[in-house]
Amino acid sequence: HRMLLTSIIMGFLLCIFDSIINYIILPLGVASIAPFITSFFVLFLYVKVRYNKNYSAYAIIATFLSIIVNSIVWIFNGGMDGITILVAFVVFILALVYIPTKYKVYLLIFFIGTNLALFYLQINFPNVIVPYPTAKDHWIDYIATVILCTILIYLTINFVHKNYILEHERAKDNERMFKSLSENSQDNISRFDRQYRHLYTNRAKIALTELSKAAIIGKSYKELKIFNEEQTTMIENMIENVFNFRQQFSILLEIEKNATKTVLDYRFYPELDENNSVISVLGVSRDITELKQTNAQLSQLNIDKDRFISILAHDIKNPFNSILGFLDLLSTNIQNYDREKTEKLIHIINDKAIITHNLLDEILTWGRAHSGKIPFQPQSHDFLLLCNSVVEQLLITAQHKEIGITVKVTEDLIIYGDINMLKTILRNLISNAIKFSRIGGHITISAEQKKEQFNFKVADNGVGIEKEVMIQLFDISKVHTTIGTAN
Repeated sequence: HRMLLTSIIMGFLLCIFDSIINYIILPLGVASIAPFITSFFVLFLYVKVRYNKNYSAYAIIATFLSIIVNSIVWIFNGGMDGITILVAFVVFILALVYIPTKYKVYLLIFFIGTNLALFYLQINFPNVIVPYPTAKDHWIDYIATVILCTILIYLTINFVHKNYILEHERAKDNERMFKSLSENSQDNISRFDRQYRHLYTNRAKIALTELSKAAIIGKSYKELKIFNEEQTTMIENMIENVFNFRQQFSILLEIEKNATKTVLDYRFYPELDENNSVISVLGVSRDITELKQTNAQLSQLNIDKDRFISILAHDIKNPFNSILGFLDLLSTNIQNYDREKTEKLIHIINDKAIITHNLLDEILTWGRAHSGKIPFQPQSHDFLLLCNSVVEQLLITAQHKEIGITVKVTEDLIIYGDINMLKTILRNLISNAIKFSRIGGHITISAEQKKEQFNFKVADNGVGIEKEVMIQLFDISKVHTTIGTAN
């Protein structure tokens, strides 16, 4: 951009100088008017380039127009006898500084073609060319044009050289910065060409592959055999996609080394040139093994949380339903019950509230865990005492439906497990048995020891459970609820 602006300023000075010299030699002639008019167009171009990012079109038009104007001046300023061709070369050199690379061939063809056409015109139609009025004017034009053109070419070359050095230093600084960041990065960084070969790799990648830098550079993954055939094909497809679509692509790869699995998040980025074409692909991979493990742990914590909430909801809901049922019974029939009946119901509700409070405190104590998981603290317990304590909590609900509960457990039967987990399991099974048994039904709790396995069973003569519901029992994500036999 700076080169183009400088070239435009030099082009403007050249137009003004050319117009003045030609005016001195040929007052108010085409040779002096054409460069003067062109200078205004050059000023317009300067404004457009200065304040418009999309200046390529203006620069190309200005270049070809300048060559055409210079050809007109050539005809009216002595032709081959004059020195306008030197001005044409200056315009050509200035244009090479800023014109986009893909248009330089067209510029070369146009410049050579225009000059050949002018030579042909003078050779075959010499009368068309306007000669110098005097030999003195001829020499003035020569000397002045040579001096100015030499100065402009010198300034142009000097400017280009300085900018080349500046840009070269910037490129080296950027390269040093990239290497510094890359070499100290924990991510694995590589560059790839169109044949999927490594152009660059950093220390992290060398440490991961356990190969030397010399062994990696110039080789593709297929040659290095770091990944299996399927993974290598996936990487090559990603690189190909970046080259074709000029956008980022990513994949997850799992590699196994020394019986240890490593998960890599591999991302591929396009590196573009000035024409927005992909010249290489930057590959950045990161070890996310720990992150995936952490995500798995978080997922497990969520499952544990859902399980605990499910247990809490189930264990607390039934006692409260019982309390609410007795309160509803009492409030509906308060006028019909005598004092003894009312006191009996109040005592039942009070006892049930105390049991529910103790149950809630027991569950919450069990649920407190520093790690976020349900704690497991197994000990030896008398199973008969354990059953009786749970049955006592649920006895009022069973009596309300006239359901009998028999515990067929010997006194010497010892179970090894977590007391709170065992109580939760028994509460679930017995409360469900009460819920789905008909009025007047019966529930039997039994247990037996088989070597290192302890089996206990809660049997009822209720409505049972459908097969399609049964298969969902151990899926914590699916909650199935059914109204009991007494609503």
